[in-house]
Amino acid sequence: MYFLLSFCMIALSSCDKSITIPLDPLVYTPHLMIYGIASPQSGALVNIEYNRPLSGLEDEVPNLPSLEVYLLVSGEKKYRFNEDSIGSFSLAPEEIDLKSTEGYSLWVRDLDLNVEYQSAIEKLPIQPNILDDEILSVSDSQKVFVQIILGEVDQPIEGYSIVTSLLDSNLVNLSSKSFRNKIRQMQIPDAVTWDEKPVTILINPEQYDMENEVVFYAPYVLIDVTYYSKGLALFSKDASQYLSSGEDIYQVVQPIYSNISGNHGVFGLYTEEEILVKLE
Repeated sequence: MYFLLSFCMIALSSCDKSITIPLDPLVYTPHLMIYGIASPQSGALVNIEYNRPLSGLEDEVPNLPSLEVYLLVSGEKKYRFNEDSIGSFSLAPEEIDLKSTEGYSLWVRDLDLNVEYQSAIEKLPIQPNILDDEILSVSDSQKVFVQIILGEVDQPIEGYSIVTSLLDSNLVNLSSKSFRNKIRQMQIPDAVTWDEKPVTILINPEQYDMENEVVFYAPYVLIDVTYYSKGLALFSKDASQYLSSGEDIYQVVQPIYSNISGNHGVFGLYTEEEILVKLE
């Protein structure tokens, strides 16, 4: 592959010289990418895959090796993850006891190659505390303004998100709830603290029933407030362009923040609180 590099004088409309520089063809090098999260409310999840070739490359992604995954507490193996499927590992909330006074990291071993990977130590962020909620007003378009009051935080918040989900009269969620959606909406507040923090949220409860071809208004909204550890905040800041556009974080074209030594990926902690608000 060759690339023609032209040197042009700014004031001239044509080039007076050029050189040809050989470029090596792109080579796909497989390596593990490790993404792990943990919270006291939702438990812990780890997804491990090989990176994927960039578009245009026809290389095959190898099969995953046998893996062993642990959650370390102060550098010691304490919780072994359950393997739910190939490359997917979990711990239920009742299986782990996360404390703000401890440091946590993720440890992964490739049993086939006997190679170990470990994340940086992460600390559990403070627990969100929703003090109050109030419906402020309903606009002409039926959109609802709801205000919540977040309680005092006495330590910096690295990142936070406020995500809403509409529920029907049986309290069934009308939309899919995922961590990907939460982290996509993360805000980075420059690690600030606050005494009390009022937040106003605009909610559109209008829904369309495709089966009956009618419009209806959801009677409830579930408001989810989440605080994130430093690793997840730094990762979200780098990866936001991929997450917002639907790109694949296993096939990125530029480096994204990683806190996994000897490999690529991220491990972080988060805390969350939910509040159900009646809109009717």
